[in-house]
Amino acid sequence: MGTRSRLAYFDPSNPLVPGNVPAWSLPVLSSSMYVHAAVGQPFRYQISSTAGGTNFRAIGLPPGFSLNSATGVISGTFSANGIYRIPVRASNSAGMAAGTLTIAVGRLNPAPVSARQRRKGWKR
Repeated sequence: MGTRSRLAYFDPSNPLVPGNVPAWSLPVLSSSMYVHAAVGQPFRYQISSTAGGTNFRAIGLPPGFSLNSATGVISGTFSANGIYRIPVRASNSAGMAAGTLTIAVGRLNPAPVSARQRRKGWKR
């Protein structure tokens, strides 16, 4: 008996059957699904997958953002703080992998100023 996955079935005893897809050829999302970003700063994220994802999709991108469906790069600049949840997919001829990208957007806090730096006149 073969091994089953959510998207395909592979019977190793008969690899030449049409539709018989080896599990190692299915894409699996390999990029982090939780990232941080800053308001007003350019943002770039690469959807990565194993087994050579050849087509990428993101649903519900924030205004002003774009996705290069061939490379999986999402880019844009956030204008407001918040948590953004974006369904993403990577696919190839063997199947598809899906997940939800969560982006936490906030203001970058400046590094704290030490007592020594304050004595030398440093400010935030």
